[in-house]
Amino acid sequence: MTVVDWTQESNHFDPEYAADPISIWRHLRPACPVARSEKFRGMWVPTRYEDIEASARDTGTFSSRSPVVAELGP
Repeated sequence: MTVVDWTQESNHFDPEYAADPISIWRHLRPACPVARSEKFRGMWVPTRYEDIEASARDTGTFSSRSPVVAELGP
C-alpha cells in the first residue's frame, strides 16, 4: 500500500520510502516538521535535526521501551 499523505500516514516500510527517503524528508520538513502516523502504535516522526536531537535527549517524555520491530526477511 502506497502512502498518500506522508504527514499523516508516515510508513518507513513503504516501497516509495525505500526508493527515495530523501525526497520524502525534503517534503516533510517545511510542510510538517513533525509527521504523525496511526501505524506502529501512533508513531511521531520529527523531521528536523533540532527536533530529533531534542526528543532523543528528553527520555522523560520520549521512550523506546516498547519498540515495534517488524519481521522482515533478510
